[in-house]
Amino acid sequence: MYTIDDSSNITLASLLPAVLEVNNHTADVGLWNSRLYLPTLYPWLLHVYDISDPTSPVELTGLPLPILTRDVAYEGNLAAVYSRHPNAGLVMFDLVSLTALDTLAMPPLDRDIAFGGTNVYLLNGLLEGDEVQIVDASQPDNLQLAGTITVAPIIPGIFSNSILEMTAEGNVLLLGLKDGIRVYDCSDPYNPVEIARRHSGLEVRGMAWSDPQLYLVENGDPAFGAGYYYLDHIVSIDEPITQVPATYQLLQNFPNPFNPLTNINYQLPADNWVTLRIYDLLGREVKTLVNQRKAAGNYSVQWDGTNNIGQPVASGVYLYRLKVGEQFVQTRKMVLLR
Repeated sequence: MYTIDDSSNITLASLLPAVLEVNNHTADVGLWNSRLYLPTLYPWLLHVYDISDPTSPVELTGLPLPILTRDVAYEGNLAAVYSRHPNAGLVMFDLVSLTALDTLAMPPLDRDIAFGGTNVYLLNGLLEGDEVQIVDASQPDNLQLAGTITVAPIIPGIFSNSILEMTAEGNVLLLGLKDGIRVYDCSDPYNPVEIARRHSGLEVRGMAWSDPQLYLVENGDPAFGAGYYYLDHIVSIDEPITQVPATYQLLQNFPNPFNPLTNINYQLPADNWVTLRIYDLLGREVKTLVNQRKAAGNYSVQWDGTNNIGQPVASGVYLYRLKVGEQFVQTRKMVLLR
């Protein structure tokens, strides 16, 4: 456990037991008032600490968890616990009385869960999945299955399990995908509504949200493809407010292999004339994607697998080449599968 002072200095305050981790997925800890809730594996237990003095936490008690617990999520004085044990499922606990309020039987899968507002969200996988089941927890002692959100693969038959990350704030659900982000209004858990999306072609592995500000880490790299976004609930997610890149860079296209669309991202530390062209393996130009002066910044260009006259090109390996004035040239390979 760490403390952060007024100058944003981070200091180690104390050490606590290791948090429950299954298949490289770590369960969340909970914080409510001066209480810290920490789930552990062997024993299956939710430890309750008084952290009024973070340098000397005091363990008050332990709440037994169902065996095969996979994840825990918190909202106020409630904790939603998911176990893949056939006799468990989703269990709602009151953190004041430390008692179970209700249990909802579910198919025994590994699941990641999130809790926001009056809804619990269950992904059909610990690290990735393609479907989110919404549970109406407006009455914590009477859990009800509600709506379902399904995100289709980027390319059917090639990239499955599009969802990588879930964050719930209030009754808004944010899904980090393999190619961007989607945002849903789940005020009516039986009829979730998509209210925004951003297609960047990059994996979203981290999200932090404070309405209407949103921070994303795309492609797992905070130096490129990460930044603050503004969510307009009526329209979409605006472009990021990012710093000027420090270096020229041409990134690997995503998805790769692809059919029919792929995204190519590059960054410029200064204004310059930019060309981005596609070539076949014989060095013949297939398509020019960019041929103009560009300001410093991060850019994303999409290729639809066609040539300069709009005709679809054949499956195979192609080269894409970024040239920036006389300062920078870089070439990468990509694979088109029809």
